[in-house]
Amino acid sequence: MAARSVAIVTDSTADLPPALASSRSITVVPLTLNFDGRSLLDGVDITPSEFYRKLPSAATHPTTSQPSPGRFAETYNELLANHDANVARARRAWRRVARCEWR
Repeated sequence: MAARSVAIVTDSTADLPPALASSRSITVVPLTLNFDGRSLLDGVDITPSEFYRKLPSAATHPTTSQPSPGRFAETYNELLANHDANVARARRAWRRVARCEWR
């Protein structure tokens, strides 16, 4: 029996440089940043440098929203459909304890 590969999924709180995520084939699911009345995907619609450049002039304090379970399910299903892989989700809990979920 051939070994299956492992697909690693995390969210954008991991703050991985895009080149590192790409070179290691890590899928990053973005958080939503609510910034001046707009919902922006972290690392997709706004980069960290853009965020910090705009922060001093923001009308309100920005907030974040974690990716929905449905968004993760879509990501997992896409990976499972397109790759012969197990999926591992690396995430940080609110106390910054590393966890890993296997599917």
